[in-house]
Amino acid sequence: MRDIEGEKILYMDQFVALTGLLNLLLYGKQYYVFLHETVLGREFNVKNLPLIIYDKFILKHAKIVITNSKLNQRILASYGIKSTVAHLGCNPTEKLNLVREPLIINVFMWNRFRRPEICVELTKRINAKVLIAGNWTRDDYKDEFIEKFGSVVKVTGPLNEDNWVNYTIKHHFTSDLDTVKEGPDLEE
Repeated sequence: MRDIEGEKILYMDQFVALTGLLNLLLYGKQYYVFLHETVLGREFNVKNLPLIIYDKFILKHAKIVITNSKLNQRILASYGIKSTVAHLGCNPTEKLNLVREPLIINVFMWNRFRRPEICVELTKRINAKVLIAGNWTRDDYKDEFIEKFGSVVKVTGPLNEDNWVNYTIKHHFTSDLDTVKEGPDLEE
């Protein structure tokens, strides 16, 4: 975060934080970095030497370093860089459920151009259940799809956060079948 007239700005990686370092050197203003990944801790390669030097310099001079994993935190600590772990947008679990039901979850704004029939074909080919979740641009198309394929795939509406967490903990896969290749993304 850079202090601009009382406002703080978080630099979302060490490369953008160069601006923060310049503000520190030129104006004495502290800067803050969110670190997604780093070359520190990787097997040494002379080609990475400039990045290693850069990462160490930028991160050591930051007032606060926030990172997205305990692994990154341990790596940074080995270089004398203190950090805090923040899992943005998620609530990580301490223990993974290793016994999972084979289910593929597809969440989209559904319409004819998304071709949800591909999920039906997927179910047949890989012997797994498929969940189609999300909103539909037209209720009549959703009803038609459920009537035709509802015995093969499970169709729900939008998933709230609790439902999403429940599905992802108990099942194997999520999918991003972006099948829109032509036509508008929304129907009339």
